[in-house]
Amino acid sequence: WYGEKRLVSVTEVLTSVGIIDFSHVPEQLLDRAKRRGSNVHMACYMDDLGELDFESLEEELKGYILAWRKFRDDVGILSFEMMEEPICDPQLGLAGIPDRVAVLSNGRFAVLEIKTNQVPAFAAVQLALYEIILGKYCKRFGVALKPDGRPSVKEFTDRNDRHLALGALQIHQWKRQN
Repeated sequence: WYGEKRLVSVTEVLTSVGIIDFSHVPEQLLDRAKRRGSNVHMACYMDDLGELDFESLEEELKGYILAWRKFRDDVGILSFEMMEEPICDPQLGLAGIPDRVAVLSNGRFAVLEIKTNQVPAFAAVQLALYEIILGKYCKRFGVALKPDGRPSVKEFTDRNDRHLALGALQIHQWKRQN
């Protein structure tokens, strides 16, 4: 909500128009992936705050954190402007929570999506919506953290993603009104 105005989330938009669809994934598998993702996200968050005790971390999570650290170093992240913070554009009626908004060593901004399996195609549109809400052009990265300490990075450079993202928002709004 923004005052009295109900905002729609980025995930709600993408699900509504069928860009995100997990209906074919068995519920048990989806639940396990969600738990793993939540644990990895929390560990990355604590690491980015400098508050993670790596040695006391569950063994199965250590590789993911090593992959996250490698990604941060390889991409040249200087600092984080935002970490898991809600953002919104009241005029568009849109809200979301990007995993990270980073400042890179070249001074550019990047919006990041952290995954623990693979970077799905929908991340391009998801990150484009976050970029639109932020109101500035950003580099857009999806990073799949692997348990063996390697990140799998996908940079989304197609500027047409913004048009697709806004089209998805318009279709969602039309569906709600009709």
